[in-house]
Order: sequence, then structure tokens, then C-alpha cells
Amino acid sequence: GSPKFIEKKIHYSNCALIDPAAGRPTRVGLTFTEDGDAIRISHLTGHIIPWPDLPKHMQKRDEDQVEGPKDTPPEVALRKTYDYHADKEALRLARLAMTKYNYNND
Repeated sequence: GSPKFIEKKIHYSNCALIDPAAGRPTRVGLTFTEDGDAIRISHLTGHIIPWPDLPKHMQKRDEDQVEGPKDTPPEVALRKTYDYHADKEALRLARLAMTKYNYNND
């Protein structure tokens, strides 16, 4: 058999980022700020490597979002509507109603 070339994904550990200051591939370390944000630091030069921008289809655009007549306001959506105790009682009554048909009176 002859060799066949198959395209496959590359694992992120097999890729190196280009250091913007040196223009060469480098290893990257993460440092966290006091706010909890992660910053990528080049091991080659110590410079910050900026994160890429999100693709346009994933970026939030608040000005394009208009509330429609079917949108639920957050205060209504976050209101607690489930009552465990009422549901527990309803399930108990349903089980009682079904048990009389499950008994075999021999």
C-alpha cells in the first residue's frame, strides 16, 4: 500500500504562538490579574501576547438587540415558580390513585 495523506486537527500543545516582539515561535505562560483575567506572557521575551478578537458572529451587539413583544423581562424569568412541597403532594396523590389498579385481589 502507498501512503495516504489525511487531514486531521492539530492539538493545541503542538502549536506555538509567534512572539510579536521577536517574530519567532515561543512558549506561553498565563498570568492572572487581580481581577481574575488571564494574560498570556511570552517565555522568550516576557512581552504580553494579546488574545485574539472574537469572530464577528460571536460578538455581542447590544444596539442591534431590540426587545420584542414575546421577550420575557429578567425579573419575571428569574422569579421562583416551582414549589417542591406542592409537587410532592401532587405526586403522592397520583401514586395513591394509581395503586388501587396495581393490586391483584386474588
